[in-house]
Amino acid sequence: MKLDFSGVEEFVPVAIGRYLAEIEASSEGVSARAGQRKWSLSLKVLEQQDGLKDKEGEDVSYVGKTIKWDISLQPQALWKVMQTLQALGDDITQEDSEYDFDAADYTGRKCVMLVGEQNDPTYGIRTRVSRLDHTKSWEAVAA
Repeated sequence: MKLDFSGVEEFVPVAIGRYLAEIEASSEGVSARAGQRKWSLSLKVLEQQDGLKDKEGEDVSYVGKTIKWDISLQPQALWKVMQTLQALGDDITQEDSEYDFDAADYTGRKCVMLVGEQNDPTYGIRTRVSRLDHTKSWEAVAA
């Protein structure tokens, strides 16, 4: 087998911060490692908060970058699913005992994405999507 690496871009993680993002793709699937149901999102950065720096301390723009994020659909993780649905504009509460969820319905929606640090036992400290924010509007974040 021959591989063509011409044009391959280096993977660059986004910096800790807040971003306005749009969901480019949303689907249900099964995690390869655990074999558990998951919700996979591809979030495209539309805008970012001012003052973001790369590892060398230089100003950097992540506008246009796509970030992948998986959310477990297991019962113990439904709090995060509910938080994400709320951030995407769904009116859902803990009293909703039956909720029709179709991952494809979320493509094209916009949200505020929060990126933070995580200590991964395999990869060490790295940045990743922490959550989608439903408590503040982008205008409040950008101000």
